[in-house]
Order: sequence, then C-alpha cells, then structure tokens
Amino acid sequence: MLVARFASGQLTDTSIHAMPSPPALPSALGKFTDPTFGTTIMRLTGTGDGTNCYHNYSYWPVLSRDNQRLQVACDGTPLLYDFNATTFTASNKRSMSVPFSAEDAIWADTGNLHVLYGHDDSVLYSYDVDTSALVTVRDFTADGCAMSQMSKSEDDDKFFFGCYNTDQGSQAGYLVWRKSTNTILAQRDLWATEGITMDEGEIDKSGRWFIVKRNMSPGTLIVNISTLGEV
Repeated sequence: MLVARFASGQLTDTSIHAMPSPPALPSALGKFTDPTFGTTIMRLTGTGDGTNCYHNYSYWPVLSRDNQRLQVACDGTPLLYDFNATTFTASNKRSMSVPFSAEDAIWADTGNLHVLYGHDDSVLYSYDVDTSALVTVRDFTADGCAMSQMSKSEDDDKFFFGCYNTDQGSQAGYLVWRKSTNTILAQRDLWATEGITMDEGEIDKSGRWFIVKRNMSPGTLIVNISTLGEV
C-alpha cells in the first residue's frame, strides 16, 4: 500500500510522458520519488504486514481530518498509524480490536477528530483510537436493515446505509438516519417494492442529498432528503 505526497516544483504539464521502468520499492515505511512526476511516495505496508493490505474506496478517508492518524487493513485486520504530514512519516503501527469492519469506517469531521465511526450488521459504533473507548451510537436491529457501505454528512449528523439482502446477494434497499434527533429520515426496500437491487448509495457532504445506484436502467436516483423528491 502506497501513500503519495505532492510538493512544489513537480511536473505539471499536460504532455504525454512515456512510462519509465518501475522504481525499486523500499521496505514498509520507506519512501521513493516517482521518476516521471516527482511525487514523493511512501510504501506504507510491506510483506511483513500481511498478504493483502488495502483500503477499499477513496470516498472512505484513510487519514483523519487533522492528518494525525491513518487507518488501513491487512488480511482483514484494521491497522492504525500515527501520521506526521509535515515530515511525511508514519509510525506506531498497531491493530485495532473493534467489532466493525475497516472497509467503510469513517473518521469524524467534528469534535474529536480521532474518532472512527463503524458498524456491524446492525449496530453503529464510535471508536476513539487514542483511548480505545467504544460507544454504541445506535442499534438498528429492529429496523430490518443489514447495514453495509456507510457514508455520512460532514457534520457527522446524517448517515446513509445500504441494506444487504443475503438471498439476493446484493444491497436491496437503504436507510438514512439523523443522529441529532435519532430519526430515520428515509428507508426503502427496493427488492420488496420494485423487485430490483442496488449497487450502492452515498449521502453528500452537506447532508441535503443522497444518491442511489440501482441495478436497472436508468439506474441512478438523486434524492432530496427534506422532501424525498427524486431528481
């Protein structure tokens, strides 16, 4: 797994550049320079960390908002690092013993920026990575949504979950929840009402809209959370 650092003086023209021979990779936490664009790249993980180290999608943040903590996963184990953006160094690697997957864990954007939000099939948690304090934010068991692919608004108040249908092998609906009022703002079982499943969905940073990518044509719905009107 690699982490890139951009700096002034890099190559920024729009010309096509031939692909050079790949540079030799350093060991974990070592750095090298991209031979074409001059970007400094750190090799965060290596063979000693596991056989499969990853971060799933770019819309789930690797770095905390203050750039002081970094989380990835190796062989399914969530890993946490301290990170210094000034010196471009990572240190103090440790595993996190948490009841949720690292796949869609999301850093807080308000308050304590070293809190991760994560979930299992039915419970949303917050986890302070510095103190290991785990808090149950809400239990959704009674709401009938096997939660997957979480996203949230930037104020940490509105959360979107896909609802996984084991029989269909896909997400078959969604649930949108507001933390400040403990209110479900929208919930829909697409399989039960329309006989279709969905690929995924996300809420936008403002918390005003969410998108649903259905497995049909046309597939994409943009929904106003206040009115539940579709665009």
